[in-house]
Amino acid sequence: MSETQNLNTVQETPSDNKTKKKKGLSWLTILILIVDIIARGCFYVVYGPNESIREWYIQTAISTGQHKYLAYIFYDSETINEVLNKNRITYVDDTTDPDLIKIVENPNTGVYANAYEREILEHDPDQNYKVITIDEDGIYGWITVIYQPQRLNLVVTNTSQGEFITEFSDRYNATVAINAGGFNLTEDYTRYNLGSIILDGKIFKNTGAKEMLVCLTNEGKLVLLNTTITEAAKYDLKWALYFEPFFIVNGAKTKYGEGSNPGGLQPRTAIGQRADGIVLLMTIEGRGGNGSRGANFREMTELFDRYSCINAANLDGGGSTMLAINGELMNEPISYQGAGERHIYDAIVYN
Repeated sequence: MSETQNLNTVQETPSDNKTKKKKGLSWLTILILIVDIIARGCFYVVYGPNESIREWYIQTAISTGQHKYLAYIFYDSETINEVLNKNRITYVDDTTDPDLIKIVENPNTGVYANAYEREILEHDPDQNYKVITIDEDGIYGWITVIYQPQRLNLVVTNTSQGEFITEFSDRYNATVAINAGGFNLTEDYTRYNLGSIILDGKIFKNTGAKEMLVCLTNEGKLVLLNTTITEAAKYDLKWALYFEPFFIVNGAKTKYGEGSNPGGLQPRTAIGQRADGIVLLMTIEGRGGNGSRGANFREMTELFDRYSCINAANLDGGGSTMLAINGELMNEPISYQGAGERHIYDAIVYN
């Protein structure tokens, strides 16, 4: 082979070099890099130095009805128990005193202690409820103010698989309807309530166990009891259901550990009552619904305290949190299975 032929064989032109330099990474390499970046990010979030993120994840997973296993994917039992202990709940060792509540027909005197008091009390004389929007610090939701608490009723589904809150609202011609107690599912998706129930003054379901009971007397007073449903029935109750935790009892707030996120961040439904008898139904969006991150138990307690509730309790939340006003769904229910209304077992209606 001649010297010229040899040079022609091995020599590369400048255009050839430019072509090779322009050749990018393969799609497989890019995919691997993306997965690696995501994995490193997840590892940093889960095992990094920020303890509040760890507490948020564990508390939020553990507080779900069917997805507690998510906490155990990344953490061992010792770590989970440590976080739960830091976010422990110390309940008020007391029983609601109904005499602390004096139901006032029209408590609006035109004099308000603060802006929150004004939000609650300022309304037209013929207005029996009003809705206040909460939009602050990543929390979005509504407080439905009920001026005639004796008109609140607990109702249960008439189908084995439960009903949407809008169906409850339509069936009872309710002005306001919220979800109530928790429930479990059987394999065929039959819903059954978790605890004891009193309906229309009579024991509807009796587990026989001592339970944290959210109750309303025939007079319209919210009573929070830690007892059996048989003992609770002595309080002249209109209705009662099991759920927890209690946030405030007789004006004393529940105390939480030094952890940053007691109960985790979830959509919330809760009920409270002021000394003047006004009931607040609180609905907090979460999991991104209307841009809301949800609320933990400490934040719920502070919200009820802000509006001068002397008794307040949690109701079922998560994907079950729903509020209907005049039959229209107000919030965006989001569960880990998807979005939209969820079938529930019971509801609190106002009509």
